[in-house]
Amino acid sequence: MEIIVVLLPIFVIFLLLYVIYVLLYSMILGAPYAATRVRKMNMMLDLLKLTTGDKFVDLGSGDGRFVIEAAKRGVSSYGYEMNPILVIISRNKIKNEKLSDRAKIYWKSYWNVNLGEYNAVAVFGIKHIMPSLSKKLKKELKEGSRVVSNHFRFPNWKESEKKENLYLYKI
Repeated sequence: MEIIVVLLPIFVIFLLLYVIYVLLYSMILGAPYAATRVRKMNMMLDLLKLTTGDKFVDLGSGDGRFVIEAAKRGVSSYGYEMNPILVIISRNKIKNEKLSDRAKIYWKSYWNVNLGEYNAVAVFGIKHIMPSLSKKLKKELKEGSRVVSNHFRFPNWKESEKKENLYLYKI
């Protein structure tokens, strides 16, 4: 009983710090986790017209559903996620689906990575990051790369295609 009395406050403090970290960090540098529905995810991946020669990345990969679905389509797929719990969940799903040969989740911020090796990008950002992300992608992605955004538009970019509130851009 005494151990519970000692460990409970430590657990509560840890949990509180974790929630603050995830919420504040994701709100400032990314977007909070919001799972994209399967129908929307498939529409986004279809807009990208993925082929087996593509190298796909999901910026803020959440529970890994985009990375897994793209890998099931035969595409080399990667995700960047800041939430360590979601990274563990994603990696476990990838392992269970036996997709480790073409799907990988990184526990890091995509802001600290050069994205130039990717030619197909999915993002479900939030309005205040889109201008900075626009500059980063324009600087790093090669000509011919495709970017699909859920809900939020990139400022000063002309979409190649629009479906519902999904926007496809070609660099």
